[in-house]
Amino acid sequence: MAKKTQDQPELKHVMSVAELRAARAVDAVVPAFVQWCKDTHGLSAEDAMNFLQPVKMLVLVYFDLTSSSSATDFEPEPFGRALGGLYEARDGVRGGDDAVVFAFGSAHLYVEFLGLTGAWTGTEEDYERIHALFHMDEDDAAAELDGPDLAPEEELASLEGTALASRLTVLLKWLGDGKDVTSTGLLRLKDLEAVAAAVGVRAKGGKPNAKRQQVHFFEEADLPTGEILTVRSMNELPELMKFWVSMQASGLINIGSTRVWPTAFTAEFLAPGHPGRLGILRDFVAKYLLVAVHGEADWDPWIADAAMVESELLFEAASGKSAGLEQLDELVNTGEPTQDTFVAGVVRSRLQGLSELGLLTMEPGIQVLPALKPAVAAVMQHALSLSDAEGDDDWEDMAGINYRGGPAPKPGRQTRLLQLKVMLKGSKPPVWRRLIVRSDMNLAQLHHIIQRAF
Repeated sequence: MAKKTQDQPELKHVMSVAELRAARAVDAVVPAFVQWCKDTHGLSAEDAMNFLQPVKMLVLVYFDLTSSSSATDFEPEPFGRALGGLYEARDGVRGGDDAVVFAFGSAHLYVEFLGLTGAWTGTEEDYERIHALFHMDEDDAAAELDGPDLAPEEELASLEGTALASRLTVLLKWLGDGKDVTSTGLLRLKDLEAVAAAVGVRAKGGKPNAKRQQVHFFEEADLPTGEILTVRSMNELPELMKFWVSMQASGLINIGSTRVWPTAFTAEFLAPGHPGRLGILRDFVAKYLLVAVHGEADWDPWIADAAMVESELLFEAASGKSAGLEQLDELVNTGEPTQDTFVAGVVRSRLQGLSELGLLTMEPGIQVLPALKPAVAAVMQHALSLSDAEGDDDWEDMAGINYRGGPAPKPGRQTRLLQLKVMLKGSKPPVWRRLIVRSDMNLAQLHHIIQRAF
């Protein structure tokens, strides 16, 4: 265990009021903790005190999230967020990952001490949930939302009653026996107006025209009354792309080099009373939610932050706990005010979109359809797997879905990250964005990213 030396003067500083509160709360149990460490693990008093240093940091963050002043009684949700902060801050912690592992182990040791010595002053249920945080994996997260507790006919009626299912039905009926597609597997411009209308979007396809004012796809709500958004690719209609990718992932459509056609699953889904209808609809809803939450997380770290926050809010709501938009300020804390505002705005917009599709309600708090529990569990499970595989270019393969549109990269292909500086020509003051993008994306995908970044 590292000892303090005289060459570490940077550790000495004036303690803030918050730090003083956390230190005093932990100091109250120091004698008992030191003795327990000695009796149970054979640790010296110095080593035991070293373990308490990251615990004081953890308690400090917990106090900032709550009105508590006790270091022997924690609520699971804010404690989990405080614990998660240990990982989020690892790049700024001296010692990097090793220091984070030590801090996590210290917190685990402290929680065990509270439980085994009777020092815990909270409820037994809260202790069990907090202790489980140190052992939770993806399967544990999904198990908490086992369900739904509905009869098959109730689950089917619930899912069929959503606008998502209605729009899927209209879209599949429009598809008929099949339609022509481009070499990237997307519908042609001539069909965009009809297919967009099927999913509730006012848009049409059109070739580039320098004389026509270009309107960003995400400003559709600001268009003058009666005007239809004109796009140059299906990629510019994110709401439509979510349906398209989800239908392909759930096996409802097959896409060839020149044509898309429905599968046998589509015929079963469109047949009233077919016994396979529930399973098909359940799978599509799960794929759609996964795409809606994590579909863009691979190209923009801000979007990835929003996806993680949205996953947590949905999971809390599906667990039957209080979940509301007021929690956004607590969950969104990137350290950059402008980025926090953007992330919170993205989450609000996405949740509102899911609400319009009938998958959840927003007032008075976020409430998820009981039939959606398995889908929400899968979203949270995927969020955890992304955290574990951060920086892995192959994370998309874990879900078996190509989110970006167009052909997926070939297996084994080496993918690099490129840094671009994109500036608006002639802008005063200068308006620019620095982007980190994958080297294997096509121009349509790069166009989509630039539009979103500005």
